Amino acid sequence: MDSHRDLIVAELGGIGSATAVSGGGYAFDPDTIRRVSDSFATKANTPGASYVAYGQRNMAICPREAQRCQDALDTYLGVEDRTVVDIGSTPAL
Repeated sequence: MDSHRDLIVAELGGIGSATAVSGGGYAFDPDTIRRVSDSFATKANTPGASYVAYGQRNMAICPREAQRCQDALDTYLGVEDRTVVDIGSTPAL
């Protein structure tokens, strides 16, 4: 790959086979357009699939962490409730 153009051609599935037309545009044949669209879809699906997997992992983690927080709160409140009971049952001086 000697140039940025070569890299782009490789990444976009042969877009470099388009021919330049007057006015600074390009002309594509139907097969080239399909290859380019397929290439874009492939490149976009990779990070998309990664994001979906990330979301699925967090769907499992979040409820578990929420339960741990609730368990900690329940434990804390249980200790506090016992302390209030203990203080209330202490004989006055």
